Amino acid sequence: MRRDVVTVSAPASLSNLGPGFDCLGVAISNFGDRIRARRQPGPEVTWEWHRSSVWSAPVRSEDNTAVVAARSMLRRLDIATGVHLEISKQGRAGSGLGSSAASAVAAALAVAALEGRELEKDVIREAALDGEQAASAARHGDNVLPSLYGGFVLAQSDRLEFSRRIDCPTRLHLAIILPDVDVLTREARGLLPREIPLDAAVRHASLLGMLVNAICCGNASDIGHLVMCDEIVEPKRAVLVTAYQDIRSSAVHAGAHGVALSGSGPAMFAVCPTSESASEVTRAMQHACAHRGMESIARTSSVDTSGARIDTETGQGGDWPW
Repeated sequence: MRRDVVTVSAPASLSNLGPGFDCLGVAISNFGDRIRARRQPGPEVTWEWHRSSVWSAPVRSEDNTAVVAARSMLRRLDIATGVHLEISKQGRAGSGLGSSAASAVAAALAVAALEGRELEKDVIREAALDGEQAASAARHGDNVLPSLYGGFVLAQSDRLEFSRRIDCPTRLHLAIILPDVDVLTREARGLLPREIPLDAAVRHASLLGMLVNAICCGNASDIGHLVMCDEIVEPKRAVLVTAYQDIRSSAVHAGAHGVALSGSGPAMFAVCPTSESASEVTRAMQHACAHRGMESIARTSSVDTSGARIDTETGQGGDWPW
């Protein structure tokens, strides 16, 4: 069914989960983007921040992942009309929570939905990856794919069409904190080793296999333990988040099974036994940031199993419910 206007939500995501660098991510609740797309005359994609957006910094259109993804979708579907996007973000860019990917996924799905082609997930995936490339200079799938499909996704980095969703049979209780510090993805990648010893690679591969098994079994305790076992990437990047050790220690002391960076940071997440403990861990992590004189945003969360979706309720008078 073709539409003149549509509103789409796409969840944020955690990535680089423990030993799953550049290949394992998960969609999360309580963070994400919402985009309203309208047809307009002409071939152009125009955009604006919706007034509900918590982040509205100036961005060039060619650097806006939503705009790039929308243009790609119009081209891939051979659509001659233009689109206007209203973008509302629940979190700032550069957070480590897949903000750029959520925008790209929401925009790609919105354009597809205008044409009634929202079920063409393979095309939507490729357009969203085009958008993600505008932000990270690479077609990384460990944020895009969870945001699109929901749940955990194991991405084959060189052939993303062979990526697989992993279903976790139990509800995971997460605590997430976003310290108010800037971490540039390219700077964070520059800290990584170009080569690693064979024995380290073997151990890393075995830990990733064990983590995937823990997810499939729904074992929150093992998932928490294993996300803390990265010995290659996270130790190098931790120096970019000044409160890293304090946040990590406070989360474990408050009862978390485990805690780790998401993406390049600065966001960190903790896997918790219950929803009550997730609230306690959230407060403890935020207190650790405050002790360092650092502002932060902290929320409890869970795995978003739905992924990007068309919203049936878009609010009245321009206000969108979250």
